[in-house]
Amino acid sequence: MADPLSVAAGAAGLISLSLQLFGSCIKGFVLLSTARNLEKDASIIVCMLNFEEIRLTEWARRAGILTDDGTLDRRLNATAVEAALRQLRDLLLDTKTLKKRYGLALVERNSTQQQTVGLLEEADSISETPTVSTGISGDIRRRILSKAGLAQEPGVLKRLWWAAVDKEKISRLVADVHSLVSALWDHLDPWRHDDLLDTTRNIGSYLVSLNNKFDQISSLAEALKALQGALQGAQQSPTDIGLNNSVALAGVKALRVGLGEGEQQQSAETPKRQTLLNKLEPLTRLKLTNFKPLKREATMGLAEYDGNVVFVEKKSLDPMTRSKILPRAQNLAALLNLPKDETFHSLTCKGIVEEGGMVSFVFNHPNPDSAGEPRSLLELFSAKDGIPPPSLTVRVQLALRVSCIVQNFHRTGWLHKNLRSENILFFPSKDEADSHEKLLTHPVLAGFAFARAGAPTEISERPSADPKRDIYRHPAALGEPAESFSADMDTYSLGTVLLEIAEWRSLRYLVDSVVDVGAADVPLNRLAEVQPFLLRGDGKGGTSKLRVKMGDIYTQACRGCLGAEIKEEDPREGNAFGASPSVLDLAVRHLERCRI
Repeated sequence: MADPLSVAAGAAGLISLSLQLFGSCIKGFVLLSTARNLEKDASIIVCMLNFEEIRLTEWARRAGILTDDGTLDRRLNATAVEAALRQLRDLLLDTKTLKKRYGLALVERNSTQQQTVGLLEEADSISETPTVSTGISGDIRRRILSKAGLAQEPGVLKRLWWAAVDKEKISRLVADVHSLVSALWDHLDPWRHDDLLDTTRNIGSYLVSLNNKFDQISSLAEALKALQGALQGAQQSPTDIGLNNSVALAGVKALRVGLGEGEQQQSAETPKRQTLLNKLEPLTRLKLTNFKPLKREATMGLAEYDGNVVFVEKKSLDPMTRSKILPRAQNLAALLNLPKDETFHSLTCKGIVEEGGMVSFVFNHPNPDSAGEPRSLLELFSAKDGIPPPSLTVRVQLALRVSCIVQNFHRTGWLHKNLRSENILFFPSKDEADSHEKLLTHPVLAGFAFARAGAPTEISERPSADPKRDIYRHPAALGEPAESFSADMDTYSLGTVLLEIAEWRSLRYLVDSVVDVGAADVPLNRLAEVQPFLLRGDGKGGTSKLRVKMGDIYTQACRGCLGAEIKEEDPREGNAFGASPSVLDLAVRHLERCRI
């Protein structure tokens, strides 16, 4: 990891105002700390100032000022931060104010008594002063001042002496310095909470991914639940949210491992499979009646089961692979039956019904009182049947919710393989009949017909060829794939949906300059040109207007999913566990940082 106090960036380019002001504050601390002729009581006061210097330096590190480029974290209000630093600088360096307000007189030592020395030499000499102790070394001060462009300033700072010290008044100086430093920390607190949320999620996710035996992961889930329970009763914090996510993830993985789907599958786990499957409601095809397919998707629709309205997804069973696909369908049903975190919003599966060459996933309707037909995201884009383009805020929130659903599905160890706006559903309730924006807060992931566990050895079913749907697929997943389907291919499909949400328009119209999906015959090589067209971001349609409409952060998230390089928006000190986040994880973090 690069030294956070590296001076390379400061020497190579322009120095930010925040860094200059911070460096001036450190200069002020050096001035006061290295002044001579201290009595014992005054020496204690200076030690207190040294603690404030330590706090300010740690704040600067967390605020991004001591990163390689020396720029303030863009989430912070630069105007407020610079105003506080300017006040602190003036407080420490204005000798007239020091004398008038705090009774602190500093005078130059006669040059005949001692040769003058530079500011940086004073920074070194403090550690040699027996009456003063500090956690900021002269070397750190030197590098900070050099980074701030203050190392070679014209003129030589004379060695100063304390000519007069009023203990009570100088205590006020310490209190005023403390107040300004605390104000800077208070401004950082909300973003520190965000960092805590990221850290909590990372720790929980890492611990869950580290354990691959049913007993281990079940014990971890119980431990996380206990910690969650201990925090209940207090106002919800980022830590609580992160724990909720980790508890849900641990429970889902415990189920997946128990079903025998882990890559490090243990033979001893398979007896638990039947116990877990028994949690599904035993269904009979005689009670499943009155199936009514959706307008644009014949394999999904509403039906009745035992007199109650349910949502059904149908899947064909190939006789040649039935023995392998049917257990997979059972496992998926058990997975979707499990209670899930609010960020993993999918319908609750009651169970499956097999009839002829089909298997039907039967889901509880989320709004049984209204039991209305769901609308797909693709339908909502339609000028005729859709809704007016929602606000930028609503679109960003929708993109984040959909991304989190896919992220959590991947964390269970499964791949969707059929991500597109047609499979993002919304179930209107009576209260949402006149509120389009409220409807968009509850997206549901559907279309699991081709979903499978993520292990490369898993048998993979090829979706039927349809250009209108193939434009959502990664080029390597078209035709007869040359490589096994991967999570990044799902992430690519998510990127196309994020683009649609940004433009509030179907993908087919955004790529029509490359491929006409309504043509009688669309060759695969034309479909394969969609990804490079989207990544180029030029011409008409595609991502050409994405940055203007949605801003830099959203654009990075969307393009990252589509295959462009994606980096941390605000780099931290790195992952303590050494685990690299996936492209989807980085995209979610970017979307979480969007501020409208």
